[in-house]
Amino acid sequence: MDDRQRTPLLGGQRIARETWRAAASYRLVLLLALVLLGLALLLTVEWKSYTLHLTPFQSPLTVTISLVWPVIGLLTAGMALGAAGIFQYHPATRSQPAAGLVALWPLPALTVSLAALLLQEVMPGELWAGGIAATGALLYAIFRLEYRLMDRPAGKSPWSEWAIQILAYLAALAYFVLICRTRLRTLLSAPGVLTVGGLLAMRLLHGVASDWRKENACALAIGLTLGQATWAVNYWPWPSTVGGVLLSLLFYVFVGLARRSLQSRLTRWALLEYGVVTLLGLGLLIRFG
Repeated sequence: MDDRQRTPLLGGQRIARETWRAAASYRLVLLLALVLLGLALLLTVEWKSYTLHLTPFQSPLTVTISLVWPVIGLLTAGMALGAAGIFQYHPATRSQPAAGLVALWPLPALTVSLAALLLQEVMPGELWAGGIAATGALLYAIFRLEYRLMDRPAGKSPWSEWAIQILAYLAALAYFVLICRTRLRTLLSAPGVLTVGGLLAMRLLHGVASDWRKENACALAIGLTLGQATWAVNYWPWPSTVGGVLLSLLFYVFVGLARRSLQSRLTRWALLEYGVVTLLGLGLLIRFG
């Protein structure tokens, strides 16, 4: 095929990609506008709370349920569904099964619910507008980083992958600290740690193995292990922040070992490396926690 025959094909590909970018940008802006509007509504309305007295396993348990939780759940689910549509629409992923792209949903979805929790509990009312704007900028950055990784072959955009990993680890740290701060019984806190840890592990392991089923199985194992570890953390007499940091340290080690295992690079030196990281982390927690 000569250059005259090749040029129209390249031009058509370029036009198709530009058309996709315009449509994706429109969808992304619309999705972010709806989510941020929902966050603003969430923060400006007073939501009632109800107290339930339960006795699971013959043990008394008091649970305070706020009507704001279903709204946060709807915003999180909306972001997950919106992200699914946007990522599936990318030219590089149209031929892939939708189940193989599930790992891309948790980070933006959990970012929305994390922002809702932090804006309610930590940020003063006069700073809500800035917090909502910062949430929108962070979500936009996440989508742009994911687009960049889709546009480039594996390993050709390492800084984008590093940025996604850092954001995922920071989200895990924030969630684990918030969960430990509530001082909930293990019956309630362990499922939260299991869910967050498993979902974020899915994103951190995405693309590591040739089969997405192996990645998701490892992510599920990591979530279950963290849920079990929550039981020990809740019974240990240390500050809640230290408990959250400890769970984050375990999360980092488990994900790192899983990545090495899926890449068939789990050597003695790798085990020694993560063992040293674990011991150093525990030593710092004991010393300063």
